[in-house]
Amino acid sequence: MEPIEKGIISGFNVTFIITSLTYTAAFNDPSSLLYQSASESIIWKLKTLFQSSDIASAFTDCKVITLSAANNQGTSVYAICSFNNTSAAENVDRVIVYRQFSYTTRNITRFGHYLLDPNSLYVNGYHKSNEPNDFPNRSQFPTLFNVTFTVTNLPYVNALHIPTSFLYQSAVLTITHQLTTLFNSSDITSAFIACSTRSLSTASRMMTKVYAICSFNSISTENEDRIIIYNQFRSNTQNITILGAYSLDNNSLYVNDYHESAFPISQKTLCFDVSVIITNLPFSSVLLDPTSSVYQSASTLVIYQLNAIFRNSNISDQFLECTNTLLSITNEDFVKALADCVFKNYSQQIDNVIVEQGFRDGTNNTSSTATYEFNTNNVQITGCEEAKSTVTVAASGQPPTIASARQQDLGFQINFTIINVNFTDGLRNLKSSESINLTTNIIARLHDLFINSALSECYQFCNVSNLSSGSVKVSTSCFFDPFKQNTVITSEIIKSSFDIGTNGSQQLGEFQLKPGSLSVVPANKSLGLLNGSELPYWAIIVIVLAILLALFLLILLGCLITLCIKKKFHGFYDMLQNPFGIYYAHLDGK
Repeated sequence: MEPIEKGIISGFNVTFIITSLTYTAAFNDPSSLLYQSASESIIWKLKTLFQSSDIASAFTDCKVITLSAANNQGTSVYAICSFNNTSAAENVDRVIVYRQFSYTTRNITRFGHYLLDPNSLYVNGYHKSNEPNDFPNRSQFPTLFNVTFTVTNLPYVNALHIPTSFLYQSAVLTITHQLTTLFNSSDITSAFIACSTRSLSTASRMMTKVYAICSFNSISTENEDRIIIYNQFRSNTQNITILGAYSLDNNSLYVNDYHESAFPISQKTLCFDVSVIITNLPFSSVLLDPTSSVYQSASTLVIYQLNAIFRNSNISDQFLECTNTLLSITNEDFVKALADCVFKNYSQQIDNVIVEQGFRDGTNNTSSTATYEFNTNNVQITGCEEAKSTVTVAASGQPPTIASARQQDLGFQINFTIINVNFTDGLRNLKSSESINLTTNIIARLHDLFINSALSECYQFCNVSNLSSGSVKVSTSCFFDPFKQNTVITSEIIKSSFDIGTNGSQQLGEFQLKPGSLSVVPANKSLGLLNGSELPYWAIIVIVLAILLALFLLILLGCLITLCIKKKFHGFYDMLQNPFGIYYAHLDGK
């Protein structure tokens, strides 16, 4: 042990590599939001580590000095941790710090939700090659499991194939965080070490396949660890359907080579065609083309909403999933959606009447969070059969109805810039089909963000008020009920919730955001009301003319008053000019 003088603060250089934190250029800038978020997370975990160790009484503080690139695409951390060597505590040297770090991180493998390189730890130059093998379980190493699944609401784009792209890194961080949260809240949390997302690939045009590696200590004595992990994943994702904000293909999960079909042969299933009319989606010609982005976006949202309806209904236990949306037009120029919905049929007999009742029940339970408005009075439930399209072209309708704020609601203007969508002439008109499609998606993503945030109880709705060029600059108005929140709702609280839900204001669903573009300001209700009921041009002209007439009369009145005063004092003024009277020369002879 190195001799250390008592009663002084000793600082130790602690360096290690996080393999599950992909290095980005933003880590070079200590003022960047991504650097600050990562460094704060690492500092908190270092403090937690040493405060729960055998040298907690001597521990003072830790701070991150730099984050740099590691050879394995991970991030190398350089931190300084301080300890107070007093007579009341055991002297701390680099060997003790190394051993406590190693033991508390399960042999330098798990650091909170981060995965570490077990051969990367150095404390003041001390490395484990000099470390005696005297800690428990030192010979045990974690087992790695390949976990693959498909995300259905993350459209695959070329950027997701490039590990250095911002979109790839943002998606990887989000998925890794969701996996870590899943297993940390599972029944095998004590064995869980960490997860790392290794690659993203295409499953189809609208889906992305995820390949991750998760490490665990031994879970069971038998060779059934992969089955246990599979079942824990399934039970914590609502039968492999929801992973945080992501929707999953419930037939896509594999743990190593273990897989269970979502529709076992022994389990009888029933399929029903669910036909609904969307009252707030105007029909346009692009909805005739299943390959168009507008069609795909609308059909994806319909499936997402139908799944949410049945999962919140009185038949949720028997519901499996809805798929295969077909959009068409009604005689009243409304959009009609037809989807195949599959149910289990073993504990309760399922028929079209029960499905329709479940649809109405689920619609009532999800109406406040729905993007599209379904006409519940005109829903049709029939047995599945091949859909036949009789679509006819219709003129574009009006944009979706904008919700109205109540007098008690607090409004905030939230502005941000989307950088992975190009601004086109079609976006200049908010009533165009292109604008309607984009604004509908933005509103849906904002809705999901706030519903899953700390403001979920008080969140009411958001509207897109403007789209402008510069990539796509988005201005939205979001409203919150202050009576449903224990704390005061401020711009800072909303901005914080937005940051958390978008990974540091970087990713809003499929939209990539420009760093630093977020602004949140309170909305002026009086201005909002004025904008909602603008005066007609003739009224403005009349008001201007009335103001000019009033100014003219005021000036005229001033002139008249001036003339009157001047006339009143005219004689008095003359007398003052000659106080001795007027001299007449012809009177001198008298």
